Amino acid sequence: MDFLSILRSSEKKHIYLIIILCFLHALNGFIYSCIPFIFYDPILTCHNSTSSFLCTQNIACGNYPYEINYKESFFSITTEFELICDQRFIKPTVQSMILAGTAISGLTMSFVKVNPYKRMKLMVCCYIIGAITAILSSFLSNLWLVTITIFISYLFSYVWYANIYTYTSEIFELPLKKILPSLLTSSYGIGTMIFSLFTLIIEDWRYLMAFYYGIPTLIFSIIWIIHEKKHGFEPKNLVKTIFSLKCLIYPLGNRTGS
Repeated sequence: MDFLSILRSSEKKHIYLIIILCFLHALNGFIYSCIPFIFYDPILTCHNSTSSFLCTQNIACGNYPYEINYKESFFSITTEFELICDQRFIKPTVQSMILAGTAISGLTMSFVKVNPYKRMKLMVCCYIIGAITAILSSFLSNLWLVTITIFISYLFSYVWYANIYTYTSEIFELPLKKILPSLLTSSYGIGTMIFSLFTLIIEDWRYLMAFYYGIPTLIFSIIWIIHEKKHGFEPKNLVKTIFSLKCLIYPLGNRTGS
């Protein structure tokens, strides 16, 4: 049975769910591919006794008076907070703190033993928190507050990646179960590629976090909730549960949505 035949033989609700999950997985690719861009080193303008010229940190630091050339540079966290030369050691520290979020959630949430319904609500809950904190980070002007909010965003967003393949293997039957890992992996790669192309248009880390990850993730999470609501999901007290972080202790109650 080929791929199209599998899809034609599947229920419509399963096709819609696959599309939603693939879009959300692509957005998950966005958040992890943005690390190099939001910490991209700026282009500097170096000055000597006779002229000015474009240069990098390796040339400028300790050798020439310099200034950041904002016109030629990607407006990254490194550029905005001037994490260059004497302050360049802060950059890997901040990056490590942010990426620690993925390690923590990966180690703790990959072994969650819940039924598929609770797993779905756990992922929705955490994805919404990750999206909100990603949006929040784009409004902050303090480096350490930015670091904390992006850390939280990565911490909760990785819950998705730690659970999505288990979730799809639990809710789908053969032959869909066989092709879904390939579909999800492909959508992740496509999401990463599209995000990279967006950075050629929008060269500002704040827009990338808010408009290319946070807001679309919120929208597709809501679409997922609406889809599941049509098939028995009753998201009672969802907002209260999200902000109380109860979903991490007891993933959003039982099958009746309590």
